[in-house]
Amino acid sequence: MPKTKPMGVEALRKVLGPEIEKAATDGTHIIVRKRGDALVVVVPLDWYRKAREATGEPTDL
Repeated sequence: MPKTKPMGVEALRKVLGPEIEKAATDGTHIIVRKRGDALVVVVPLDWYRKAREATGEPTDL
């Protein structure tokens, strides 16, 4: 099961590059929050493609 890491929008802005690299290399899912509300999740591309395939959706980017 992938690790999750909640981050606020402001905090993520300061470390976006390294956090994206981390998600890509170790599979961490980053839950982006704004004012405490979850907005989006940053996931590794391979995980995203597999999820789309599992639901029968196209995987083209």
